[in-house]
Amino acid sequence: MPPEEVKTLSSQERCSFILEILSNPHTAMAEVFKSGVKNNTVLQALIKLYPELRWLTYKTDASPEAEGVVRNGSPSLQVFGAKYDEFDRSIVGITTMQQVLLGDYEGFITPQNPKIALSRASFEDMRKFLQVVVPNDEAMDAMLAFMSIHDLGKVKSFVRLVKGITLQIDADHDKVLVQGLHEEPIIAPSFIRLSDHYRKLILDGLAADFNMGQFVQGENVAASVKGLIKLNGEAMNFYLAHVLYDIAGAAGGAFPVGSKIMTEPVYAGFKDGVKALQVLPDGQSPENVYKQNLNSRLQPFLPKFDPNKSEDYALGRLALMSRFTGAEDLKIIAGTLSGLPESTEKLLVEGLNATGIGNWAVLPYYAPALIENLKIGLADKTDHPRQKSILLAMRILAQVYAQAKRAFINYHGEGVLTVDLNQMATLAKKNPAALETGKIVLKFEGKEKAIAQFENTTSIDLTEFPKINHIGEAIPGKRILPIGVGGGSDIMQAVQLGLMARRSGKEVPAVISFRTAKPESQGGDGKTAPERKLENHGGEIYPGVFRVLSTTTGTGRFLENIPADEIKVYQITLDSTRSVQDQMNAVLKDVGSIDTLVAVDTGGDSLYPITHESTNEGRATPDQDLFVLKELALGKTPVISAVIAPGIDSPENASQILKAANARFYKPDKSEQSEIEGKYNSWDFTGENPARFGKTAFAWQKALSGYRGVIPINLPVQIVLDPKNPWDPFVNLQDATAGIMFMNLHDHLKAIGAR
Repeated sequence: MPPEEVKTLSSQERCSFILEILSNPHTAMAEVFKSGVKNNTVLQALIKLYPELRWLTYKTDASPEAEGVVRNGSPSLQVFGAKYDEFDRSIVGITTMQQVLLGDYEGFITPQNPKIALSRASFEDMRKFLQVVVPNDEAMDAMLAFMSIHDLGKVKSFVRLVKGITLQIDADHDKVLVQGLHEEPIIAPSFIRLSDHYRKLILDGLAADFNMGQFVQGENVAASVKGLIKLNGEAMNFYLAHVLYDIAGAAGGAFPVGSKIMTEPVYAGFKDGVKALQVLPDGQSPENVYKQNLNSRLQPFLPKFDPNKSEDYALGRLALMSRFTGAEDLKIIAGTLSGLPESTEKLLVEGLNATGIGNWAVLPYYAPALIENLKIGLADKTDHPRQKSILLAMRILAQVYAQAKRAFINYHGEGVLTVDLNQMATLAKKNPAALETGKIVLKFEGKEKAIAQFENTTSIDLTEFPKINHIGEAIPGKRILPIGVGGGSDIMQAVQLGLMARRSGKEVPAVISFRTAKPESQGGDGKTAPERKLENHGGEIYPGVFRVLSTTTGTGRFLENIPADEIKVYQITLDSTRSVQDQMNAVLKDVGSIDTLVAVDTGGDSLYPITHESTNEGRATPDQDLFVLKELALGKTPVISAVIAPGIDSPENASQILKAANARFYKPDKSEQSEIEGKYNSWDFTGENPARFGKTAFAWQKALSGYRGVIPINLPVQIVLDPKNPWDPFVNLQDATAGIMFMNLHDHLKAIGAR
């Protein structure tokens, strides 16, 4: 029968026609692909029967796993002479359904690895399930219509059409389709001609806002299950059958004959997921249903697995997202998770345990594709691609959770934030190394959607800066006084610079730490004090100016006492009622004449340009740093700016700012590096003591040790997980981070627009 006549057929005639043309394995579509014969009658017929399939040849937001090397042709190449991944996925989903219905087991498993190939028993199980769901031609017609329209929400032109109809649009492609079908069902001809019964089955399944594939892979969260509670048994089965064959066709662009994806482990996971969902009508909570799925999947491999334990729950989700293949694979995943810095591990565990019920949770959309593509992308670049892919994926997910956690500070109630990782997953296959050096930034589109975007980290080009050969060359004069201008751990780096200067022959009688009157960061207990107080100090030599002893204690993150036995330490508490010039003069009177002051900033946030408050162009440097730098510039003593470990908190245009400030670069030699690292160890300032921490100090240590790229540092767990002011444990280490930028303070202020 010519394809042009197919459009006039009834539902029964349509299905009979399809079964007829696919019933002979020697002339069916599989044989067409195997032989390479340019016979696309079957495909043309399907397009005539279900014209929505043609939409999938337009520009789509394709799954990052859809791309692949074409092996033995592809459906879209057969029909259109060009490759369209989403079209191929839908077509192969349909043809695998036909293979199951017709009992073509050998054809179905053609592209599968024999070691994990779908068993004949499972194939027969699939067949029985399909026969229950589609007992007649009308049901089969509806199922094929469902398979033809279910990915329309990925088509950009379809999305624009729906937006024009509804004047609103949802991020999820299933929701886009529901919106369009509700408002104007005529946009899908195969859907509009179905009976009311089958239209309702399809809409109910789509409106449930549940993705079975995500559930099976641990990608969605417990709150995602809530939408299924309203489905009756028929609607649930109809939806699940369509999902089963959507998964089966997922690699259709690269493997058009049979199903590459629906192997025995994948089908076993699908069955376990279905089994877990079957208790919903019995009144089980979504949380328990989700735990049951994790338990049924991992318990056979880990007898002591307990989804009620947060670490096991997180491991279960990571294992499913990683598509684990057995006990050995689980051992790699568990070992990688426990091998992360403690704060990063806890951040990941917390994020993976959030359910979206009573709290806000992240749904890492395309995380399984990200992990799979990392494995592919790293296959020929490392001896352990599986372990490396898991580690890198965990780091990316932890960065996502860290940024989402900061956003959730302003959220109330409960909900699910879907974070689209498509860009990351695509990059993982093509250039996985980039994901180690770039940073992940969330672009929020409302409270319920964000897109994870990869941003190349802007490096400070050291070739543009004169190099200082000796620390003594950087600071003029004999007697110098380092000053930690920004509070926090700046004092620790200021002392390190002072000790380096001492070893070079300079006299360094003391160091100064500037602090605000009200602490702004958490102390070792994770709490922020209402006001700054010092006890057991060596005297208040002027209002707000204290001598700090090793026995001195203070509120907030008090660090000034740590080096006080090695060098005299002063703390100046900033207060609008006091003159900074008078406070500085009190210190200078106490220590004696000073040739040069060294204003020490760590990380480089003092390099942010000044901008007018009414604009959004740029970001101002932190108030304390800028205020102190301006005050120091008013004094009579010459001042040198020193930025230690630039690149940690620096602006994107740090190179230009530093160049405008005539900065020079100094990298500590091996002897100095050893002294710096030894001093941090003696201070117990390496990340092991939760009461002693500093993001830039830890980053500098890592950079001096040779680490580069985006890595997590071991900040205290309570700081990273703090619900009111969580710290991001990820830093970007570059060559510049291992050194110090020196510049004249007046040049520094002029470069950022403060002069």
